[in-house]
Amino acid sequence: MAPLREADIELPAELAEVLAADPEYAEAFAALTPGRRRAYGLHVGQAARAGTRVARAWGHRERVLAGYGLQDCTCGLSRRMPGCDGSHRALGDGRGNVLR
Repeated sequence: MAPLREADIELPAELAEVLAADPEYAEAFAALTPGRRRAYGLHVGQAARAGTRVARAWGHRERVLAGYGLQDCTCGLSRRMPGCDGSHRALGDGRGNVLR
């Protein structure tokens, strides 16, 4: 499989506008791997309504600033890092809250 090129990554207009409005977010987004940038672009672009696309773009800001991809584990409990394997659910209260 050929490596992903920058030209292969198409960002939805709403994501591009959000990144243009927030230089810190844009810098962190640019530092992500091409595959992670593509995944965010696909996720944001799959929303049917423009308002949902904008909300998704802003909603992932903290994950991107932390350097996480869309599927990366953020709780640190996964046995299959960096991906999330759902290990946090075994330690939770049944509502998605981790009990430590």
